[in-house]
Amino acid sequence: MQAANEATGSYTAVLDARGELVLAMAHMLLADQLTPDFLQRTTQQRQGAKLWVMDLSLPADSIAALQQEAQRTHAVLIAVAVSQPKMARLGKSLAGINTLILNRAELETFAGHALPRVADLNAAFTALHALGLKRLVVTLGTQGAAFGDSTLGHTRMQRLRAHPVPARDV
Repeated sequence: MQAANEATGSYTAVLDARGELVLAMAHMLLADQLTPDFLQRTTQQRQGAKLWVMDLSLPADSIAALQQEAQRTHAVLIAVAVSQPKMARLGKSLAGINTLILNRAELETFAGHALPRVADLNAAFTALHALGLKRLVVTLGTQGAAFGDSTLGHTRMQRLRAHPVPARDV
């Protein structure tokens, strides 16, 4: 997309010595122009693609439009949360989203309560699966990540441990 009136989106993060986020700044106004009308006009560009990735910087109605299109075309749609406030852009149905990738805080925002244990993650995945989600990836910071795949016949999350590495200034 090229827009004469908007700059390319940018994201800046400041991390502490442990690699934890201290401050983040984002300028994503261009994403607001990815409206359902724009997505309709650019459908041909997505034809033939078997895998789509969207982040929740898109407007809520555009997210819903991509979910519906993914259902119609059988495309694999991966959604990346990007922030707790943007979780509100997901609707009540997750149908059409094959995989949701988020961190624990973003999942807690969507669930409406804390999820401190793996059993809590399992319960959250069961609830998301009931809304139409097939796969869930939850990053857990220094505790690694958890992954669930309902196509395996269950909604148990599998833990992947993180290997400690020193934080680097890049």
